[in-house]
Amino acid sequence: MKIVKVGDMIRSVATQATSVGTQSSESLIETVHDPADLTALGVAVTRILDSWQETDQQTIVCFHSVTALLDHVDCYLAFRFLHVLTSRIETAGAVAHYHLDPTAHDDQTVTTIIQLFDTVAEFDDGDWTVRTR
Repeated sequence: MKIVKVGDMIRSVATQATSVGTQSSESLIETVHDPADLTALGVAVTRILDSWQETDQQTIVCFHSVTALLDHVDCYLAFRFLHVLTSRIETAGAVAHYHLDPTAHDDQTVTTIIQLFDTVAEFDDGDWTVRTR
């Protein structure tokens, strides 16, 4: 397992984690200090995906969260970044899921971002709706 810590988003995990299996918290967490530095974030994720290429285990990526990303960059930059990232994850044979709070963004932003994903699951009023393209 590897965590890419962006800014102070997961401070509690970074300060509480001491070990996971045989990994120390130092090797478990990679930090990108500037949340708007999409190049550094992309490099960090790519480095991790590349290091796991030779394993026979399924790599699963959790991107938490697109909402936080959109707090630091505009929709256009986020879309471009996520487009490249989703392609990179697919090329690595990994599976990914992304979290977005639709109530935190205007409808146009949500519509733009969800175009990137094959499946969108929404939870509203106690019910799940799943759309697949």
